[in-house]
Amino acid sequence: VKATATAPDGETHDANQTAYVNNDREQPTQKQPMIATTTAPNGDKATITFGEEATVIYNLVSAKGDIVEHRVLNVKAGTELPVAWKAEWGDAATAFVSYMKKGEEHTADVTVKRPEPDKRLLLKWHTFRSQLTPGQEETWMLSVTTPDGRPARANVMARLYDASLDALLRNKFHNQSDEKDRSPWRFYYNFVRELPLTYYQRQQWNEPMLNGSLPGRATYEVPSPIFTVWTESMFDYRSNDRMRVGGVTPFSVVAFDSTAPQKVREVEIAVGKREVQARAMRKKANLLEAETPQVRTNFSETAFFRPMLHTNESGVATLHFTLPESLTQWKFNAFAHDRELNSGTLDETIIARKQLTAEVAVPRCLREGDEMEWPITVRNISGKPTAGNYVFTVEDATGKRVLNTFNGKFSLNDGHVFTQRFAMRVPDGCQSLLVRVTARNNEFSDGEEHTIPVLSRQIEVTRAVPFTIRPGESLREKEAEARRRLTAMLEKGVQPTFKTDTCRDARKEVAKVVPSWMQVVDGSSYEQAVALYGIKLASKLREYLQLSDYEIQAYRASAADRLREMQNGDGSWPWFRGLSGSNYITAQIAVLLARAQTMTGAPYEGQMCRQAMSYLDGELQKAVEEMKRDKVVANGLPEWIYNYLYAAHLLRRKATPSVQYVLKKFAQDNKHLTMYGKSAQAVVLSGTAYDETARNALQSVVEHTVTSPEMGRYFDTERALGGWASYRIPTQTFAIEALQRLSAQMPTIDGTPNAQLVDELKLWLLQSKRTQVWNTSRATTDAAYALLSQPASGNQGLTWGAVSASYKVDAAKVQAAGNGFRIERRFEVQRDGKWAKMDGEVRVGERVRWVYDVTADRDFDQVSLQSTRPAGLEPRDPLSGVVWTNGVVCYRMVHDADNEYFIEHLPKGKHTFTDECVAVRAGRFDGGIARVQSVFAPEFSATSTPMKLIVR
Repeated sequence: VKATATAPDGETHDANQTAYVNNDREQPTQKQPMIATTTAPNGDKATITFGEEATVIYNLVSAKGDIVEHRVLNVKAGTELPVAWKAEWGDAATAFVSYMKKGEEHTADVTVKRPEPDKRLLLKWHTFRSQLTPGQEETWMLSVTTPDGRPARANVMARLYDASLDALLRNKFHNQSDEKDRSPWRFYYNFVRELPLTYYQRQQWNEPMLNGSLPGRATYEVPSPIFTVWTESMFDYRSNDRMRVGGVTPFSVVAFDSTAPQKVREVEIAVGKREVQARAMRKKANLLEAETPQVRTNFSETAFFRPMLHTNESGVATLHFTLPESLTQWKFNAFAHDRELNSGTLDETIIARKQLTAEVAVPRCLREGDEMEWPITVRNISGKPTAGNYVFTVEDATGKRVLNTFNGKFSLNDGHVFTQRFAMRVPDGCQSLLVRVTARNNEFSDGEEHTIPVLSRQIEVTRAVPFTIRPGESLREKEAEARRRLTAMLEKGVQPTFKTDTCRDARKEVAKVVPSWMQVVDGSSYEQAVALYGIKLASKLREYLQLSDYEIQAYRASAADRLREMQNGDGSWPWFRGLSGSNYITAQIAVLLARAQTMTGAPYEGQMCRQAMSYLDGELQKAVEEMKRDKVVANGLPEWIYNYLYAAHLLRRKATPSVQYVLKKFAQDNKHLTMYGKSAQAVVLSGTAYDETARNALQSVVEHTVTSPEMGRYFDTERALGGWASYRIPTQTFAIEALQRLSAQMPTIDGTPNAQLVDELKLWLLQSKRTQVWNTSRATTDAAYALLSQPASGNQGLTWGAVSASYKVDAAKVQAAGNGFRIERRFEVQRDGKWAKMDGEVRVGERVRWVYDVTADRDFDQVSLQSTRPAGLEPRDPLSGVVWTNGVVCYRMVHDADNEYFIEHLPKGKHTFTDECVAVRAGRFDGGIARVQSVFAPEFSATSTPMKLIVR
């Protein structure tokens, strides 16, 4: 195709475009030198099509590393070069084609592979019905064959479940439109083949240069021989989905990659004589129904789950079952496999229905005093108009007495539905309700019956007041004071049972964590260093260990050897073995080794520490040279340099010019440091030319603390940062260390003796241990060692206790009260796409959410929150699991009557999180209360005020 254009000035421009036609019925495409395409679904055949006349070089390289074919071909435009896999080539072969034309190189390659074996099993019905009656007994026969029609001896796993459960799974994990036609059971067969590499050094041409050199031929390399490998991954059963049905987790596997998804279909296959007999039996049953209404009671969500069915010699597996009595659509899934890992799946949809049906929608449970509207539904699908009577009865299931009866008439055309609602209040003293609805006409009858638990309005409440006994204080006086405070919190008219919890010695509680330090762990180099650090500190607290000197020495030597093996030759440590050395990791480990040596006086790992400091000396010198070259004016230094300065100070190393340079910068950084950084500044700069800066830093640390008689001295400022699991313990322990190291220079601060400040800070650590687990992190190890190695004189004999009261009270009378926590709960409703505070009532179908405001007066580990759910609401997400909301990570557990939340770490402060529900039934419902409690220290708990919910 040629195009010519003339410009206004008369200049002419030409353009050419060439296209080739491989099929005169297809549209022409832009010319391409070569096109390599795979022409067989299994990838064992391919074709290379040439777009122009050329002389090409063709090489075929097998997976065995051989050049099985080498040719020079003259081709024309449209020439096709076929390539077909052969068994003698191994797993695959790759064809490489190249040619040179008009100074331009053209290359193409295509791989033909060993065909995948046909691993299918074909499943089809021998006898099966898709239209069933609730409660019907059925026998199905499933035939399993190979693709060539031979019967297969196979294992069959089959299940039949309520199809409505699929919505739960899709809403949580999948897009419904993408998943509706996909079989839930699939099996991946990994056919492993090693293919020739395509990045070998191909033939090349060198274009003629001005020096007259001729085109040459470069070396040609082929990959080394590689053969088919069978690996364990071929037998990897994986579960893509997880579904809980009636407390059971059904199996879920995946199918062939190559198997196209089968659409769910409805079929009805039955032997004629048997079907005639069945129809006659159904007609006879209909006459009986007209006389005695049949009431359905079995509403199981799983009809059967058979994981170990076996086919017989004819390849047939037999399923015998009784269908539950729900009027619903059922899903059938089957997965078959044999010894050779051939497999197949089958999915079906079954509908259970009756000519005339009567249903009532019931909640999971109710509470005494709830007022609910009971909706009943009568449906006619008999194919003709009908009329009859219905009866709706509510009974006390325990007392066997009728509470209320509603009846009436209905007249329905075919396919129409009659709905009626009846309001009723749940009486007090009733433990469960028996709800029954029946409908009948002259030919048919139906009904269903449900038992609904009724929860008492009386709930059990436990309140507690914790107390702390210091040396010299009276247990009797503390207990009496706590009882007076507790009595003032109780609701009027209750009859509580008081109990005084056994007092616990605070130091003994701290000592319980010491044995956990004696462990050798796998993991990063820093984790190895923390383990060694804990073992060395624990070895100095012998009275808390039940180990001999030999055992302690063995633990220490093993941990030291593991850390030594991970150290590089230049003295650095990588994060994990095999990575390059890190100055950040090395500085952290050097601090641990230096602290252990200083605190225990045992330099067992001195060689490792010296090598690490030597490496950091070089890194610091390079960093200082870079700062000087770049003329850095900012005061902030990298964190590893702060750690290096701290380790060097602990080891009493002589300051080099590089150290003096960064010390000066450290001394100038007064405004941006956290309280942890201020404590480090006080320790590192003491005894240097910046000793006054060190004293000022420690003065600032103390000024940022607050005190209380119960909690001692602690930080309540944003400049004292806290970690997710260690809270503000690192800042607290570093402040204690700074005070102890500068005790000679600063015996008093603002009129308070240094020793008293240390005791008050240690009291906060003791009180923190009361509500925290203290795992084996460096922070908690330092805290426990600080408390046990040098006990504070003012805290000797410190014990904890609590007075608690348990009683039953009407949920509507519970007061908002607690110790350690405060919890507030409210409803919000979504309208016009926005959440707003709920004032008054909501309507059925509206989205409602709980909003929880939980305030903790200290850091807590292992906190549980239980929130009662009104019977008129259903959780929008009905599956339990881990959730993250507004910075709070918790495990959310959904029950029939409430939701529970388990929080591993809850820092001090106010936390707000939400949980969504949907209003599903009309009435007035008791919303109960919410309770929050420390599982680790149950004496800290709180309750919210009760709530009511009105749904229209």
